[in-house]
Amino acid sequence: MLPATVIGALLTVVPTLALASPASSARSAAVEEASGGKIAARSFAASCRSCKIDYISILSCECRNTIGQWVLAGLDISSCFTNDQCWLRWRQGGGAFQSCRNARVVDGFTLTAECRAGDGVWCGNRINLDENIHNSNGNMVCG
Repeated sequence: MLPATVIGALLTVVPTLALASPASSARSAAVEEASGGKIAARSFAASCRSCKIDYISILSCECRNTIGQWVLAGLDISSCFTNDQCWLRWRQGGGAFQSCRNARVVDGFTLTAECRAGDGVWCGNRINLDENIHNSNGNMVCG
């Protein structure tokens, strides 16, 4: 997880970026779409675009809110993953990016990163963000 000073600096640089933490966001199998209706989980890819990684582990995307506007959203994905002996695994509060590096979003919604095992070996990872990242009224949440 990023130190508060880094997050504060990020919010100063990009004041419209809204950071959501998994602990402060309700886990939900459905998310709200611009129409106000419910859509199934795995809707992140259907309602967010232009995703990239900023500041080591901040997933930054444009996501639709409930009134159909595209808003800038951010999520510290280090809090969504753990580094399990070199492999990224979904786990809230995992702190993966203390031992992972070179995170990028490729092919729209695939996260790539290298994670270090206990013996110092680095392993490449690819994970589909749509599996566990959701859009809740323009805010990204994991879980």
